[in-house]
Amino acid sequence: MTAANETLVRDFCAAFARRDANELLGFFTDDAVYHNMPMRPVQGKAAIRGVLDMFLSPAQSVEFAIVNLASSGAVVLTERLDTFSI
Repeated sequence: MTAANETLVRDFCAAFARRDANELLGFFTDDAVYHNMPMRPVQGKAAIRGVLDMFLSPAQSVEFAIVNLASSGAVVLTERLDTFSI
């Protein structure tokens, strides 16, 4: 399970480079909670799309570089350098 969850998180991070909100929303369930620090958590795909659009719409390019990744069971933590060219 841990390897599959790590792959899922890596795939999610890689998807940001394509800047496709619909693709990114495919990683979430309908009742998902998304907490993009330091913003407040949002729940549901409509609210998550709103947060994603805040970052994706003005961006000409996006890159998530994973520096370190740690996991235990269903929990995956990343240390990343997120670069948004606006």
